[in-house]
Amino acid sequence: MDRGARAAQIHADLEEAPPPLAPLESLRIQLDDRAVFLERWRALLGQVIERALERGNDRSAAAAQAVLVRWSGHAAPDDAAFRLTLAFRQEVETRVFYMLVAPARREDRDFVFEISPSFEGPLWRLLQARPFHLLAAAYTDWDALLDQAFIASERLPRECASERMDLASCTWGRVNAVRVAHPLSAALPLLHRFLDMPTVAPPGAHHDMPRIQGPDFGASERFSVSPGHEKDGYLHMPGGESGHPLSPYYRAGFDAWVEGRPTPLLPGPAMHELVLSP
Repeated sequence: MDRGARAAQIHADLEEAPPPLAPLESLRIQLDDRAVFLERWRALLGQVIERALERGNDRSAAAAQAVLVRWSGHAAPDDAAFRLTLAFRQEVETRVFYMLVAPARREDRDFVFEISPSFEGPLWRLLQARPFHLLAAAYTDWDALLDQAFIASERLPRECASERMDLASCTWGRVNAVRVAHPLSAALPLLHRFLDMPTVAPPGAHHDMPRIQGPDFGASERFSVSPGHEKDGYLHMPGGESGHPLSPYYRAGFDAWVEGRPTPLLPGPAMHELVLSP
């Protein structure tokens, strides 16, 4: 996944923002979940599906096409097209990368090859140029590689297959649900409902947009303030200030973090007072 895509999207958002950059405009940028990076992959997937339909592979290709036409352009939790497009890209990337490093892997089977986050540039260039001499013997041409990647991307992930879903109901939120767990809940599973935050499915994706969000990671805080205008500042955190699970402040702010609602940086009226006596 190209992490430069996230920086480019943030840069474009900053250029479009009216000066001076106000805190709420900063929050809007941090919550930007537009799938700009995947747009060209969505178009490529559409071409692969069209070819499959022309060959008469109606059932699976038609289902995938019906999903793709509902593409929202966002990493939205109810968007099945985003999940399918991302899966297709990952299948293509994996096939092309390991096809290229296959000779090196044969020479040293103990060496660990990892796909670089900057592989997107070479990957897309290869898909445009389609050099036949770099193609693995398993594929008759580059279209065949893309076809196999599409077939693999149609296989439902565990989160959806276990509930017998179809392609349309297997949404991005199903596979990217966020679980904020207390360190003790793994050792004391009976207490997880007291210790853990609710499982939620906010917008966002892994690396390629401003709003970073995965099942076990995301923004540890969102914060913006302008000196002299502290009353306009905001602060988001995925949990409250209290470490006591029975305290009303244990989960305070979590819903605002999920929903992107601005919460004031400055404190409100005092509700309790703690007195330390010698």
